[in-house]
Amino acid sequence: MLEERFSCKADKAAPPRLILSWNAGHGQEHLGGCPDWNCKLVHDRKLLDKVDAVLIAFHDPAFRRRDDQYVIYFSQESPANSGYSAPYLDFFNMSLGFRHDTPAASPYGYTVKLAPKSQPQGEVSCR
Repeated sequence: MLEERFSCKADKAAPPRLILSWNAGHGQEHLGGCPDWNCKLVHDRKLLDKVDAVLIAFHDPAFRRRDDQYVIYFSQESPANSGYSAPYLDFFNMSLGFRHDTPAASPYGYTVKLAPKSQPQGEVSCR
């Protein structure tokens, strides 16, 4: 679904891009479309300096991110119900969640395809 909404010309001959699931509880099985994007989900926090993106579900970003890293806040709750706090406003540079206007909407356990008028258009940097 992301591939339909954002253009990304992944070099499939290049090493896969690494996404660290910091505390989001996601695994490689959750990335059904990812072979087309050439990425791999990992859980080993020792790889923090090597990963291209970090997926965070709770308020535990106890690390310093690189400027070229995506740090993605994932929540299926609204900010009013999630306890999100202001000190992290500049820490995250992408969000995924229940809202239809996030790059991938995932309301409680499933990902939905959005109506065309709700689909944001743009380009994601693949570096």
